[in-house]
Amino acid sequence: MKRCGTIFSLLSLSASCLLSQVNEQVVSSASEFGGKVLRSPNLASILFERNVNTFNWVGRAFMDTSLGKTWFRAREQFMTNSIRIDGAGASARQGLRSDQQFLSLRAGHLLTTDFSPTAQWYSLVTTDNRSGGVGQVSIHSVLGGFEYSGLPLISLQPLAGYRWERQLGTRDQGFSYEVNGSLRPLELDGYRLRAIGQLHRDNIAPRLLESNNAGFGIQKNFLSFSRDSLDVRFIRNRREYYVVADSNIESRGETIISAMNLLDYELSSTVIATVAAGISDRVLDKDTRLIGGQSQPLTEDYKFGTSIEEFTLDVLLQAAYTSPGGSTTVLGRLAYNERNEDHAAKLPAEAPSTITLLHRQRDELEKTKNNVSRRTSLSGLLNTSLTRSDRITVAGGAAILRYDTPSLTNTEDRDELLVNASVTTFHTIGPNFQLAIALDGSISHLVYLFGDRSGSNNFNRILRLSPIALWRPTKNFRTTNSFEVLSNYTVYDFETQFSAVRSFAFRQFALRDSTVFDISARVGLDFLVHLRLYERGQLDWTEFTERLENSFSDQTYDGQIRFSPTPGILFGAGVRYFSQTRYTHTLGEKVLDSFFRSVGPTCNVLLELSSRSLVRLSGWYEYRTNPDGSTKELPNMTFHLQYLF
Repeated sequence: MKRCGTIFSLLSLSASCLLSQVNEQVVSSASEFGGKVLRSPNLASILFERNVNTFNWVGRAFMDTSLGKTWFRAREQFMTNSIRIDGAGASARQGLRSDQQFLSLRAGHLLTTDFSPTAQWYSLVTTDNRSGGVGQVSIHSVLGGFEYSGLPLISLQPLAGYRWERQLGTRDQGFSYEVNGSLRPLELDGYRLRAIGQLHRDNIAPRLLESNNAGFGIQKNFLSFSRDSLDVRFIRNRREYYVVADSNIESRGETIISAMNLLDYELSSTVIATVAAGISDRVLDKDTRLIGGQSQPLTEDYKFGTSIEEFTLDVLLQAAYTSPGGSTTVLGRLAYNERNEDHAAKLPAEAPSTITLLHRQRDELEKTKNNVSRRTSLSGLLNTSLTRSDRITVAGGAAILRYDTPSLTNTEDRDELLVNASVTTFHTIGPNFQLAIALDGSISHLVYLFGDRSGSNNFNRILRLSPIALWRPTKNFRTTNSFEVLSNYTVYDFETQFSAVRSFAFRQFALRDSTVFDISARVGLDFLVHLRLYERGQLDWTEFTERLENSFSDQTYDGQIRFSPTPGILFGAGVRYFSQTRYTHTLGEKVLDSFFRSVGPTCNVLLELSSRSLVRLSGWYEYRTNPDGSTKELPNMTFHLQYLF
């Protein structure tokens, strides 16, 4: 046995501070124009972004419409990413670029109430000059058939067509078929039944692609909030690829069988208990064959197929209480997850003794990857009102992860502990002032069980205090102020035995001030100030002393004046400044190491010419001073055009 005795018992608290009740209503010059989004089933948009030497184009179009008994759906997306490389020569001018074009078209016509002919087209083209040809892929597929719902309880949609695919310079094509089926909404003695399934196959010789799945669910509601449900799902996928290094085809198969049972029971009008259990069995098969379809020759360079079987168990117990008035909520949860992963190499049929010996060696290598992980967690939440204007949220949890490997040559066995806790208070002080104070911390402990990895054993402690205040004395003026104090300490258990291992400390102080002042209904001012001081150094936890290694000071100032002649039209112009100062600390002396500065004008334009159109432009012309004293001018911009129809 590799594990001796009890390694740990964990109490961990996990929670996240949600300060959403004090939403930051201040809109800085960068975000003033970014929150407006138009929504409609039919949409066309273009987005262009330049950030230093990176260029991005995104074009999207969505359409869902009908004319009489004929319907049509279309979806298209084009994306381009280009990175310009500074330097001389053709390669620098060309840079790095990747493109992706996606198009999906579907149409149908309702001949009768039960019969509807349908057709669909799918296209995906990708190019990438960074991958040496691996990213050059094109896929085109057309399917046609009908949807029939005249059968009792069942709707069917058989489709047949053709598929063209190009991968690594090789073109394949062949017939495709797809069958979709679903069970109409059915209720028997209070039980709601649902089922859905799909069979899809692409015979693009010499490759074969499959996507098959089926799902069944049953649910019964007892009381207002009591229900019991069972979901079972089966998935089988097969993908095949050309191998870059040789003329082989790599086949990857995936089979998943899963089941989940969920029970919600209303113990009383204020308490709901939940019990959930699920299992999943996933098998991944990887094989290699020659392009001609023949099996590999049984020689010493034979490439063995592999199999990975993954079994997962999930159990959840939960209880939730809500007071009659809704002012108090209490939640408790206990969860357990276990995952067992087994690896194996496949032995070909009628293998000679030489191949059998090689298989034994490869199988032993694969089995070193076998592992079992078990994670148990306990969490809780309390949210209650102290007064009409004060609220507190306390959250926490407990978790431990035990990771074991049966192989004696695999020394990744470890225990991981995590402790998180948070307390957040919300206060409304008068009609114009809101305040939230969050205090959260975490402790984690990583322990490897074998000596050759024990140098990485460590404790990590994080403590953070982050108040945020929103003050709005008048309708025309609002300001949000926040600051954060953070300490992060990582202490290695055996740093005295390993000279290369050093405990370290990281501390940070951040201050943010966002202010919006509306001079009139048309003219306003926006200001943003963000200061960030942080330092890192070696730590002696026993003495709680630190030897600083470097420290940083980041400053951001952003201001603009905006003008809105009419509703839906807005112009803004301002200045943005950013600087970073880096210091090194040697023998207790703070020495300037480098200074970086970036300053330049900004502009923002928002045009909402109608309820269906939106044009947004945001730009920053940056004058950059590098640490070596050199200067550079860089334009940055974002352009967004959107139209609904």
